[in-house]
Amino acid sequence: MPDNSNSNHPRRRRGNVVQFPETGRARRRILRKSEDPRLRLAAVFASVSGWLFTLALVLFLITNYRLLLPDSLYRLFSYLATGLQITSSDAATIEYASGSMLDAELFGGGLAYVDSDTLYISKPNGLNQLALQLSYSNPAIEVSDSLILAFDQGGRTASLSNALTSLCEVKTESPILSASIGENGGFVLVTDESGYKTAVAVYNNNGAQVFKWYSAEYYILAAALSPDGNYLAVLGFQQAGVELKSELLFWRIGKEEAEARFELGSSLGYDVEFMNSSTAAVMTDHGAYLVTRKGVLLGQLELSPSDLIGYIFSDRGILVASNAYQGAARAQLRLLSTNGTLSEEPLYISSEIQHISADGSMLGVLTTDGLHVYSLSLWDEIWSNRTVTGARGLRMDSSGTAYVLYGSDCRIFQR
Repeated sequence: MPDNSNSNHPRRRRGNVVQFPETGRARRRILRKSEDPRLRLAAVFASVSGWLFTLALVLFLITNYRLLLPDSLYRLFSYLATGLQITSSDAATIEYASGSMLDAELFGGGLAYVDSDTLYISKPNGLNQLALQLSYSNPAIEVSDSLILAFDQGGRTASLSNALTSLCEVKTESPILSASIGENGGFVLVTDESGYKTAVAVYNNNGAQVFKWYSAEYYILAAALSPDGNYLAVLGFQQAGVELKSELLFWRIGKEEAEARFELGSSLGYDVEFMNSSTAAVMTDHGAYLVTRKGVLLGQLELSPSDLIGYIFSDRGILVASNAYQGAARAQLRLLSTNGTLSEEPLYISSEIQHISADGSMLGVLTTDGLHVYSLSLWDEIWSNRTVTGARGLRMDSSGTAYVLYGSDCRIFQR
């Protein structure tokens, strides 16, 4: 027998070894021609899914191209890098970037605030996540869970931003009197319209106007969008001589006439906010009211204008602070709940109230003798800090953390 151990002929492959296709295209072709219908279906599904993902990615990049601008990318990576370096001492204070603040609200785990010409978002670790030039004469802000509305009170400009960049800017023909933002990203501007008493306009989150009402009868004080963005509550008054008549009007966006009205008599309205998709809370100098979208009164808290100290809208309803005439108490707090019921007992405060703030079930009261934090569920104080004095404002979050606003910084206090 000849010795073939050193033969140059290639060896035969074993008959039970299948050669695996070298390219993805070849593998997909085999799957599409498979005798098993399940494999053919899986191959088609995988191919369609890949094309749909590619299309979605392209549309996302087109829609959110601002996120890829150098400034946005720099802020994003700076935020991620600095976030890994947080220390407990850093988390106690938010320094204002320019050393001053005109208006501020909690936003995204930090503080959104404006000074004379810039909107900032700052974190407790010292990072300024956003710095957006505004050049407003009298800036103010309103926030939702994911968006910030900055507007120039008495001016003609408003802008909508997220945590990283500006989304749109709106120029109005008349001075802006007040503004509010809805949970769906839409926003409302009340303007001092030439040729009319006032006007109210609704914009979507792209800055496009979707509704406007010019009022020849009412001086509009405030307006609010329902959570779904489909309804508008307008608080205004008419004046005939010395007689004042206030009303709350409900509009369905896109309709030419108001669907419902609720008369507030001679009260002077302060503010309005939707508690849910069907109920709005109104604060006036004569008390608080809960009114359904159909113009039906659910509940009210009446008081004398001289007794009113302050108020705050919350997830639980509207909280009203007023003078107290009970023992050593200087003030009292009552809650008009979203179902129209009034708290049976007030919370009595023994010192002068300076600021109040609420979020979720937490209520913060800043007084002349310190900070007091209450649970709206327990209707009782849960912690206090008597070293907190001389502040310009207070913002509470739902965890019970207090953000106390001072002239040059925001100091954070926890239980």
